Amino acid sequence: ELAQRILTDMRANLHDYQGVLVKHERIGGKLGAETHMEFKIRNPTQSPKAGLASYMKFTQPRSARGREVIWIEGQNENKMVVHEGGLLNLLRIELAPDSSLAMLGNKYSVTEIGMLRLVEKLIEKIDRDVDLSQCIIETRDGEMVGDRSCQLIQVTQPRSVPGADFYIAQVFLDTERQIPLRYAAFMWPERAGDEPPLEEEYTYLDVQLNVGLRDIDFDPDNPAYNFP
Repeated sequence: ELAQRILTDMRANLHDYQGVLVKHERIGGKLGAETHMEFKIRNPTQSPKAGLASYMKFTQPRSARGREVIWIEGQNENKMVVHEGGLLNLLRIELAPDSSLAMLGNKYSVTEIGMLRLVEKLIEKIDRDVDLSQCIIETRDGEMVGDRSCQLIQVTQPRSVPGADFYIAQVFLDTERQIPLRYAAFMWPERAGDEPPLEEEYTYLDVQLNVGLRDIDFDPDNPAYNFP
């Protein structure tokens, strides 16, 4: 019910936002390095009808620094526009979001980016895979994500069951603004007493809401960007 209420409010009132996204993912059984990116996101609108729009500029790790990605739902044959940073900034490339090159080093495609998609996926996950009657649900106030005070909602599945994709799931909800600033999922430890291994974590920092993003913010020809 809480997730549905937050989703309804975000769809009605959250038009766009920008900040920094830190993601940390386990892919193929190996936990990779943290990836940091500056982002701008404009949520889908019904009037006039427009899809999700996103811009990302990578700052970490060093191997990805300077990379810029733009993806607008339903435009450019649904392809993302990409260029690398530094000396590799030679070409402007168009890639399908689910192509092998676009998915390299990513657990999910760019089509899943953003807080709105995060809440939608959480609701799908709970409806499809999680028996809440068998879970331990805890809440804790006063947790910090960056400089924002949050309420932690933690769901623990004590027993591993077929299809379950987390042992512990944590959502950090901005207390004042009622938006999710962090999601983290941990798997069951191999041995009793071990720390549960991190499976995935997404943290939104320095988030500014409804800043009035325009079409130029999602245009590779924006002179503030470095697309060749």
